[in-house]
Amino acid sequence: MATMEELDPTQPIDDWLERFEALAEVNKVYVEADDDQKPVKKRSLLLSLIGPQCYRLLKSYLAPELPSTKTYDEIKACLKDNLSPKPSTISEAYKLSQMKQETAETITVFMSRVKLCASKCDFGTSFDRMVRDKFIPMWS
Repeated sequence: MATMEELDPTQPIDDWLERFEALAEVNKVYVEADDDQKPVKKRSLLLSLIGPQCYRLLKSYLAPELPSTKTYDEIKACLKDNLSPKPSTISEAYKLSQMKQETAETITVFMSRVKLCASKCDFGTSFDRMVRDKFIPMWS
């Protein structure tokens, strides 16, 4: 059975949950379970992988109920709401405006950092233009 590291509450929860979804698929959580047992198995796998620190946090968020009484989707929503609060789009836009390419940083790495920061700014259909505009002063 493939495994992964415990959930670190200081790291982005969305990245960990995406990797967890892939792990559940790799470990055939869905394939080897009856239809009514698939969500239960997925919840059990999640609870066994988040680690003791995050499990205690989850218990405190859900108190007085236990995590085992919640669905996978309820646990996922609880973790996302508490460990990854929605950033302020204004503060993220300010961070984007202040970003500068580091001396030894390649343009590809800088572009990745810009896109990650811009993804938190709620630019919607203007996303590509805002990312592009970040690079215009570099080439003028």
